Formats: sequence, structure tokens, C-alpha cells
Amino acid sequence: MLAEDIIVCAVKDFEYFFIKSYNYKVKVKLHDNNSSLHASIKGFEHNSFIRFSSDLCSMEITSNEDFIFILNIVCHELAHYVNHHNYIKKDDKTNRILEAWADRCGVKILLCILRKGFYISNLYKKNNYDTSLDGLTKLIGKVFFKLAGNVFNISSKYYYERLIRVMHCVAGANSFFDDVFDDRDLDRAYVVMHNIYMKSGLRNIISEEMRSIEPDLVELQQIRELHFNLQEGRNSITPGLKPFYEKFIGTSYLPTNNAATLAKISIAYDYALQSMKPSRFGLAKSFFGDDKY
Repeated sequence: MLAEDIIVCAVKDFEYFFIKSYNYKVKVKLHDNNSSLHASIKGFEHNSFIRFSSDLCSMEITSNEDFIFILNIVCHELAHYVNHHNYIKKDDKTNRILEAWADRCGVKILLCILRKGFYISNLYKKNNYDTSLDGLTKLIGKVFFKLAGNVFNISSKYYYERLIRVMHCVAGANSFFDDVFDDRDLDRAYVVMHNIYMKSGLRNIISEEMRSIEPDLVELQQIRELHFNLQEGRNSITPGLKPFYEKFIGTSYLPTNNAATLAKISIAYDYALQSMKPSRFGLAKSFFGDDKY
């Protein structure tokens, strides 16, 4: 299996999340080497498209960690695409905000595709990868650690520090689980964060870097304003999403949604800072089960 297989399957699944009459399509260019980046969104407004380099497309997938790593990259770009991030001209601050938001939304899209996407879930299960919630959250932690070392580990005015970007990813994971369970269970959130932060190499990054960073909540509060303006009076930025998927990956921005997100980022920050101990909340059931979850 190659990364290209994951890219194609993820895009097909994402398009299926939209009502058929809307004929929603994601413009993708595979083996596009017109950039130093392995994956990015290019163009402007209706001419926007997602490109993936030949090196990335040709990457051989040899583990579940490789699988989720590539899927995360794809879903990060899908988050940019569906939220019309290439419909506005960006200064340094705006770019930082939108990249962090794509980190957060990208994880929600990843989990939604992995849970409900026909092609990706079958591809994942076909390879006998761990399908338990406990195993998946620990796996996500390893992937976030890999992202921190290979993708987020750059010093640039266009991006937040790598640990802040990781915290946005964790906030996205917890937000997805909250939406699935229809609650805001702090016990579960702490277990998820413990699996992600403490069962991976992220623990070392936290101990070394946490005291030197602080999320800019003033900038983060501009998330809703930026996206609300992109709605241009519509019910959502990208209409046509099937109602079932709205609460997971919808593009309608209300003040209450933004407040909940900021609160969850704060929870992740406090947890990492204080190394809080999780309760005995269980994550043993299958991520792909047919029950409520």
C-alpha cells in the first residue's frame, strides 16, 4: 500500500459526506512537484486545489503509524480546503491562526473519515490495525510526536510553536470524542490526553518546552471572526454537508462553538502543565463498533 492509496480513499470518503445533489468535489493534483512542500493547498478562491508531491504519493505504508500519519497530512489540507482558507489574503498572524485551526479541524476530519468513511475504514481494518479506542488514542500520540519532530519543528513567523500546534491537534481529538458521545466528559478527556501526551515521546517535549510557551488567546479569539466572514451570509462556508456530519466537521461558525474550542485548548494546556492523573474511564471498546460510539 502506498500513501497515494490513502489520499485517494480519503478524498472519496470526504466527498461522500456531502449531499449528492451538491456534487461536491475536492480538486486534487497527485505527483505535483511544483513546491518544496510534500503537501499544500494552492491557487486562490475557486481555483484552489490540494497538491501532493511524488515523494509523498510514493511513500510505502508499512505500519498503522504510517497510515495515520499520511491520513493526518491529507485531512489537514482538507481542513484548509473546506474552510476556504485560500479565499483570503493572509498576513503572518492570520496564517498562524489558520494553520493551527487546520491542525485542529484536520484531526476531526481524520477521525470522522476513519470512523465513517467506507474506503478508509476498510483499508485500515484490512491491514489488521488496532481498532480499539485505547489503542487508537495511543497511536495518535505517536503520530503527533512524529509531526512535532518532522513537520511542526520549524521556526517560522507563519506557524505557532510545535507544542501549541500539537495541543490544537489534541483539542480536535477531544472535540470529536465529545461530539460522538454527546457530552463533555472531563474524565474521558484526561484519559485521551494521558494516552496522547504520556504514552508517546511528547512527554519529553512537554517537560522541555512547556514553560517557555503560552498560547496567544487574543489571536485564537479571531478564529470565529475570520471564518464567520468567510461564510458571507451563508449557513456555512461550504454548504451541502449531510446533517449527520455537521456536528463533527461542519463549517458553520457561532460564538458558542468558538468558546467551547478555546476552553478545550485551555484544558489541554492545563493538563500538560500540571501532568494531571487520569481517572479509570475505560477506552476498551472498538472505535469502529456499531453501538452509540
